[in-house]
Amino acid sequence: MPGNHRATRLYSAQQINIVRIARDLVTKWMNKTIKETRNGAYKSPMDIEYSFRDYLDSTRATGIPIEPLYPNLTLNNRVPEYGYHTSVAVNEEVSRSKPTDTEFQPGDLISIDVSVRLDGMCVAMIDTLTYRTPTRLYSKLVGVAYSILAQIISMLNYGNIASNAIAGMITESAKQNNITVIPNIVSHGIGLSSFEEPIIPIKPTDRNVLLRRGNVILAQIAITEGDGGLIIDTDKWLLITQDDSPTVHVGRTVIVGEL
Repeated sequence: MPGNHRATRLYSAQQINIVRIARDLVTKWMNKTIKETRNGAYKSPMDIEYSFRDYLDSTRATGIPIEPLYPNLTLNNRVPEYGYHTSVAVNEEVSRSKPTDTEFQPGDLISIDVSVRLDGMCVAMIDTLTYRTPTRLYSKLVGVAYSILAQIISMLNYGNIASNAIAGMITESAKQNNITVIPNIVSHGIGLSSFEEPIIPIKPTDRNVLLRRGNVILAQIAITEGDGGLIIDTDKWLLITQDDSPTVHVGRTVIVGEL
């Protein structure tokens, strides 16, 4: 029924083009950073933070200045701005909004999450890699997460009624691979703000999303081999799994109708 579909914001061709430019710039940095981190060039979360700061400065020099959404995005929006622009989470960490100098260890799972704004439009990207020597368990988790993400993206096409179809696919994939999907992290709209309707849950609901050209969605998934329970650390900068299970978080900004 039409009245049972969640309202979605439609963006103009000009706004969509801005999203595309910002996304390309973030992708360029992320791809380089993943390669260099995997090879050991960056040895801690702060190394990645400094790399992103340098990249932001370089975009200003080219006349296409992307600005970071961090530090405005935190686990607790009452926390004052703190001056960091990346979330670099390791192993059981789901999100760490304040990077540390702790050195990565071979086999670590590293999730890198960056969000930027260009001419009023927001874009986000999240990738997870294994540091140096991948373990069998971590390689499996990373592979499953990217497989689910690819399926989510393939279903974000205009005319699709997406919410329950995506939720069903996620539920089935989790069951087949014996993993848990972290419920707090879901796909959602992104554009003039970093979090907009529609929200696409990981479990079926009674309200669906009719996708249209001009929608922009942050497709994302976070999985773990544990029970999915989370703890927010007392300083409000860190979100970790309650049972210390490793976590993989991946995400892409998707322009509906682009495929």
